[in-house]
Amino acid sequence: MVSKLRRCNRALGTDPAKFSEEERAYRSKHKKWAVATKQIDPGTTLTEDHIILRRTPDVPANAFSRIDTLLGQTVSTTIPKHDPLTMTDLDLTTAAVLACRAESTRLYGKPLQQLGDKPILEHQINRLRKVSAVDEIVLAIADTPSKSVFKAFARDHNLPFTVGSEPDVLARLIDGAHHVDADIAIRATTENPYLYWQNIDDLVSVLVDTNADLVTTRMMPPGAYVEVVSVQALERAHEMGEDRHRSELCTTYITENPTDFDIRAVDPPEALARPDIRLTVDNPCDLMVLREIETGIDADGLLSLEAIIDFLDDNPSIRALNETKPDGTDPDVQQHNPHIYGELTDD
Repeated sequence: MVSKLRRCNRALGTDPAKFSEEERAYRSKHKKWAVATKQIDPGTTLTEDHIILRRTPDVPANAFSRIDTLLGQTVSTTIPKHDPLTMTDLDLTTAAVLACRAESTRLYGKPLQQLGDKPILEHQINRLRKVSAVDEIVLAIADTPSKSVFKAFARDHNLPFTVGSEPDVLARLIDGAHHVDADIAIRATTENPYLYWQNIDDLVSVLVDTNADLVTTRMMPPGAYVEVVSVQALERAHEMGEDRHRSELCTTYITENPTDFDIRAVDPPEALARPDIRLTVDNPCDLMVLREIETGIDADGLLSLEAIIDFLDDNPSIRALNETKPDGTDPDVQQHNPHIYGELTDD
């Protein structure tokens, strides 16, 4: 029996997950897709009576191959009988879900540290409110002694919130998304005040148009990018992953399994492709840099990322304040964030 098992092992080859173009074409041709069993009108809530899996030609890139991901969704357009269902057919809700806690050992109360005339978290929320695709902003608060402060912040800023497990950050994100019935989550850590909000609408469009699981922007300064993730992908990651995948590294299970999840990334404007600049606040020296930025740039309204990068390039002594902390050129950062800072491959 052992001998035959070893023969089976050899027969599997060294990398069975890689397919030739011919194999990919065959799999695509014979794969079944979710199609309408009858005409579905706008406003219909999908049930098993509306959908069946069938092989069908000319499948759109954002079609569904599973029925369970569609059940309970509301249709926003007319879907003819036998047509595949796509992301653009659904009435989707997008929420920025922000995990909040204060008990960091490196810098206590990071999201509520003052930056200019407002806390870091408020800077971030002001940028997210500029994004057309964002239907809701919800705080996913850790059940720790600091929760009362974040609950008060949420009430003061008219934000919905949930309270959940401190170590299980992924569960908090999922609960926050469920709280506002979101299908798509925008994830940004709450110590990042200077998000590049201008392309978040585009990231959401990429996810919807391709039915991707995760979409982000490559090579941005740490602290400037967001991840746009389908809530169903987060649920799968929580179910399949380990405790380390449910920590603050809550998209790691997705990025570690690129053959099981559709991960996409877009390139920023060339001037913003600066992984060597660190704009996240994780240590006191980071906060010092950002306070210098806030007081050093004379601008009306929200500081632009372009102006921030130019300011740091023109003031190397300020940039040097946190130069010993890892940025996007650090090998460990690249290893843990291959979809953002790693090398892209054809696979």
